[in-house]
Parts: sequence; C-alpha cells; structure tokens
Amino acid sequence: MISAITKSKEYLEQPRNLLRIFLAFVFLSAGFFRIFNSGAAKLELINLQLPTFLSVLIIIFEITAGIILLANKYVRYVYWLLVFFLVFILVWGLAINGQAIAKSAGELFVFNLTPTDLFLHFIFLFLAVILLIEKK
Repeated sequence: MISAITKSKEYLEQPRNLLRIFLAFVFLSAGFFRIFNSGAAKLELINLQLPTFLSVLIIIFEITAGIILLANKYVRYVYWLLVFFLVFILVWGLAINGQAIAKSAGELFVFNLTPTDLFLHFIFLFLAVILLIEKK
C-alpha cells in the first residue's frame, strides 16, 4: 500500500504528468461545458463565423482528447491534434477580430473578477507550483 502511494506521488511530481493531467481536465471541462451550455457553444461558433454543427464535433474531440490524456495512451498524437486545433482557432479568431483584440490588449494586465481572469491566474499558480516542484 505504501509502495503504491509512493509511486503515485513520484508519478505526480513529474511536471509532464501534472501538465498532461491538467490539460486533460481543461479539455474535459470544456467539452462538458459545451454539453450543458449548448447556447453558449453555438454563440461561440456564430461569433467565430463557423457553422454551429461543429459544436458536436468539438465536444466529441475535447472529451475524447481529455480521456485519452488521462489514460496516458497515444498522448503524442493527441498533443499534435490539440496543437493543430489551438493554432487553427487562434489564427481564425485573430483573422476575424484581430483589430478589436489588439485595442483591448490592455485588459491583460488588469485583474478583473471574471471567470476568465480567475482561470488564468489559477493556471499561473499551477505553472509556478510545477516549476517549484521541478526545481527541487
């Protein structure tokens, strides 16, 4: 029993394992958010000028990617798909609304009590903790 706890602790102390698990939860939560908030998911696609039927495909992709990352199988393939997906959506978003994004870039440096700011600061905290663990 103690051996299993020690091994799991050592496993979780590996920064790449923590990052993989964290990334899995990010995509799982995004997929489930889209299921339970389908109106917001469709509005997101409308704002991105993409067809709303893609919502179902995105949900499947995000949940499947999260599960595969948690299972620690085929992660290299999932990483490539996630990189492609994220680069596509970032480039697409900048192409559609890049000027407005540039005008409001100052909000990056002001902490607002919004879910986005709280989530980003949680990520910053998580990364700092991982870097501390790595530094030991």
